[in-house]
Amino acid sequence: MAKVLTPELYAELRAKSTPSGFTLDDVIQTGVDNPGHPYIMTVGCVAGDEESYDVFKELFDPIIEDRHGGYKPSDEHKTDLNPDNLQGGDDLDPNYVLSSRVRTGRSIRGFCLPPHCSRGERRAIEKLAVEALSSLDGDLAGRYYALKSMTDAEQQQLPSMTSFLPRSEAPSHTCHCHQPCCFLTYCLGSAHHAPLMLAAWQLSP
Repeated sequence: MAKVLTPELYAELRAKSTPSGFTLDDVIQTGVDNPGHPYIMTVGCVAGDEESYDVFKELFDPIIEDRHGGYKPSDEHKTDLNPDNLQGGDDLDPNYVLSSRVRTGRSIRGFCLPPHCSRGERRAIEKLAVEALSSLDGDLAGRYYALKSMTDAEQQQLPSMTSFLPRSEAPSHTCHCHQPCCFLTYCLGSAHHAPLMLAAWQLSP
């Protein structure tokens, strides 16, 4: 962010906001609060909603291009959900590799992103997630555990809890721009699918 945001660009964008009210100051606040290390560059900005990438494109486009190795505004993300096309992994030495994890994330159109998501939106997203996960059957069938109602006994029965629930203490994850840290007890939950091969959580920073 600091390499792209000049005084002139700030003056050009400072009065703009997205339809949900996300401003330039909201975009850059995490970078202002956490300047990082001169030899360890972090992004230093966040998007509050889908429209942020258009309203503040003069800031986001060059940052995304630099962060993702030349990914330009004209480029399109390529999606391949066919598991048969996965390559590698069959040559891992079992003497050293006991398990592996694949993680992916998706946003839901119509809702603000975590830095700007309201408590009501979090509850609505949780409801959608529970409905989607509950529709799985066969070997993907499982149970949803809401963190706010999970008992100590249930937590003890889920030994992998700490391996997938986000517990980061990084300054960039605990500042106001990553509000999920403030509302974990309200909406965070996990869905487990026997034999604990699939876990899902919502509103990760």
